[in-house]
Amino acid sequence: MDEDPEGAALRLIDEQIGAGVELTGTRHELNDCRPAIAPSYMSVYVADYPHQHIALIYFAEADSMVVTTNDESNEFSWIGMGELNDPAYGLSDSLIFYARQALRERAGN
Repeated sequence: MDEDPEGAALRLIDEQIGAGVELTGTRHELNDCRPAIAPSYMSVYVADYPHQHIALIYFAEADSMVVTTNDESNEFSWIGMGELNDPAYGLSDSLIFYARQALRERAGN
């Protein structure tokens, strides 16, 4: 695909939940290139050993609480900080970490 990491993040969010979002983060103004928003985190995980993926973790703010699920993402829920460890959601440790960081950033902590 002919897209940059920001475009890929926005496309995936739209495909998964149909929500309009704005990526948060720092975009430095430069004169000799188009600056991009830096991901909040990067991680490497095993997709199918020995194949690995590099994940660019962006934080974003939604312009609406309305989402549209599809065959690929038929389960969705807005949850708060106090619900992240609830076993009913089955969230991975890394997802809990990123969600906590995003909520803290949003709260200004």
